[in-house]
Amino acid sequence: MSGDGRGSVRPFAVSARETYLHPTSDVSPRATLGPGTQVWNWSQIREGAVVGAGTVVGQQTYIGVNARVGERCRIMSKAIIDTGVEIGNDVFVGPSVIFTNDNAPRAWSTRDLSRIRWVVEDAVSIGANVVVLPDVSIGHHALVGAMSFVTRNVPPHALVMGNAARVVGWVCKEAHPMTLDAELADGDLYVCPETGEQTKILKEWATGRWLPAWPR
Repeated sequence: MSGDGRGSVRPFAVSARETYLHPTSDVSPRATLGPGTQVWNWSQIREGAVVGAGTVVGQQTYIGVNARVGERCRIMSKAIIDTGVEIGNDVFVGPSVIFTNDNAPRAWSTRDLSRIRWVVEDAVSIGANVVVLPDVSIGHHALVGAMSFVTRNVPPHALVMGNAARVVGWVCKEAHPMTLDAELADGDLYVCPETGEQTKILKEWATGRWLPAWPR
């Protein structure tokens, strides 16, 4: 889960603590946890799941079979990260975020959900109580507002919110809103008034044609 072509990420320091599992957590012996990972009370991590170094998994969180979470992430309480989710590095997942794996469920019918995939690229922040539908991906440095219902791919650096979530602006690496600085042939140049950071927003991002570059 690399950051190919997405610019630098300013990671916070990996905790010097050893890997910690709360006594009430349920972590499969076939899961893989990186050094410094913390798993708090009543959380479950299933077989084949991978959680990267320095990541914190909050209480009552569920990480499904073969799901992948990168390094230095913050997974807050009661999040549901189902099978097929691929999360990059330095990602914040707010409380009660749900990656739901069936958008047309019936109690009497079991569907083949094995091919569903979500990609959450590096340095994304997802607010509390967000629901992400199957096969929807989120680009690097995007910010998803609390209680949003995400039904389509979110391009890099986008600020999205609502039900259904829509792009309402663009944010810098520090999550500050950016303003248009210049129009370019293949996109627009935005600048952050807070930091002075300039970011090129490609036309394919602004027109809904963005697709994640990984997993390969």
